[in-house]
Amino acid sequence: MWITCVVVILSAFLPTGHQASAQPTLLEKIQAARNRLDGLELNHQIIIIREAVPVARRSKEQGRKSAVRYVKHRALIRDVAVVGLNLKTGELKDFTFQETVLLERKNHSHVKPPQVIAEENNCKLIWRGGSRWGFNRDLLLTCNGEDFVIINLTMWTSRTARTVVVDPKTGTRACRQGPAELLIGSYVPYSSELHTADVAEEGRRYLEETILQALQDLDDLNVTSKTFTEQNLSELASIDFIHALLVDEHMDPDEFTTNDKNGMLSWLIEKYWVEVAINQDSAFRMSVSPAGAVGISQFICPTYARILDESPEVKLDPVFVHGMQDHVNAVKASITLFDSDMSSWWTPTVRKICSVSAEMLEDCWAASYNGGPNRLNRVIARRGKEWVKKESMIRNRRRYFASRLKEETDTYLAKLRSIREYLLTLQKNDPTDSRLSRQWGVQISRHPSTLLQGQIQ
Repeated sequence: MWITCVVVILSAFLPTGHQASAQPTLLEKIQAARNRLDGLELNHQIIIIREAVPVARRSKEQGRKSAVRYVKHRALIRDVAVVGLNLKTGELKDFTFQETVLLERKNHSHVKPPQVIAEENNCKLIWRGGSRWGFNRDLLLTCNGEDFVIINLTMWTSRTARTVVVDPKTGTRACRQGPAELLIGSYVPYSSELHTADVAEEGRRYLEETILQALQDLDDLNVTSKTFTEQNLSELASIDFIHALLVDEHMDPDEFTTNDKNGMLSWLIEKYWVEVAINQDSAFRMSVSPAGAVGISQFICPTYARILDESPEVKLDPVFVHGMQDHVNAVKASITLFDSDMSSWWTPTVRKICSVSAEMLEDCWAASYNGGPNRLNRVIARRGKEWVKKESMIRNRRRYFASRLKEETDTYLAKLRSIREYLLTLQKNDPTDSRLSRQWGVQISRHPSTLLQGQIQ
């Protein structure tokens, strides 16, 4: 759903002689770019590429030719269409080019930006960063000395089919992985030119309203928490925690480390908000991790199948792909997973230790969300209350490595804490609770501390 009350206006969209009321908003320009591509036929074809790979020989006699072997790779030849926006004049520019991409990620060529990836009719398309072959790649189109920021990228891509199926004998759900499918998708890639305070604020507002809608849906269903049996599921997690988790899921660990050290974490968080703002309900629709996690909440198919079985009362979308593309449904799935892990998978010891404070509970949810509940059980069983301290050591080396969090989860928790702290600082400096409460007619809880008052044994 496109939010109609967007007030993001870029003053340079039209020449200076126009009235401000006639200036199109950024989202209107993005919609216009999308409409320009309606009905456009983009060609694509699967081919086999033969690559010569040197073969190492024990004997290196002088003058002897190097031996090679030929390896076959499946590749996709595709047309890619982009629409650029001139921020000075408001002009839209269409540009289509062809590229060949290997279908196995491990075989992708390792290239670094910047790089001219297409050139035609005095126009150059420059890749400046982001995923080289994916949808979220930072591109700039230059034509006759004029710059056009990309506000639409449309192309064919390959995705592994993942569906939730019901066993006819047991009635339980399971995930089935099918063959790779070709599908066409559109996206607005991030560009620094679109990164303004107003656009970032629009993304932040969109996320909070999405979270609130998910909480409202759960409240309307009157779904009770399986752990805190006297509370509704809608009261389980704070808005800031859910918000921080969604940002965390799409924040690159290396970018986090660099920007956190340089005091630029706020810029990195805003970058995420900008991507949400310019794509709205399409944000992260095409996002798939190497582990197969998809969508805004980065769920994997088996986990989604599990909570569909465990919590039918939440009425989640039974179709995995659709459920992850629906932002409100995806947030409800995340909240349901917090409750499911805590009630059905955590040991009594883990529940007791994690209930010490709201912050500790949120850390436990995040560690379980990222690394799995069984891993969290093992770590806390070995380390107890010190589980979250990365530097805490155990004398027995074998026992130590069996009971430590993965490096990925350690970084994930570090990101979460920094993002959560930043969001809470924003709340203190510019509180919006009253505004949101008036709009949604609900009492907003920023910290679910009331849930922890002696309810976990």
